[in-house]
Amino acid sequence: MKKLVVSLILIIFLVSYNTPAYAQAINEDDTDEIINLLNEIKKELIVSIAKRTGLKKESIGIIVSTSSVKVDIDIYVSVGLPKDAKIDDTTIQKIVEDIIRIVSKKEDVIISGENIKVTID
Repeated sequence: MKKLVVSLILIIFLVSYNTPAYAQAINEDDTDEIINLLNEIKKELIVSIAKRTGLKKESIGIIVSTSSVKVDIDIYVSVGLPKDAKIDDTTIQKIVEDIIRIVSKKEDVIISGENIKVTID
């Protein structure tokens, strides 16, 4: 769990440090759209991972963030699973990519596979 917390802090630091200057000039509607997109991805990931792996929703920790606005959206996902969970990282990676593809299509946002970064702890 300590490793997860350190990883999440590092991700948040890197994302905030790498935020482009134009991101500061976006309007409130754009920010709301991005927050809604990230929240929807997180919600769907928890449900899907629990369903496909048999884990309890409460035992899954997920942080979804971005350092991009509007153009070439990068999505960073950190997934924390119980230590005794014997789930292949490839399975989690596939679930994350599938859910981001589904949610981005539903929200009419383009996110390419190269722009998805996943950390599994």
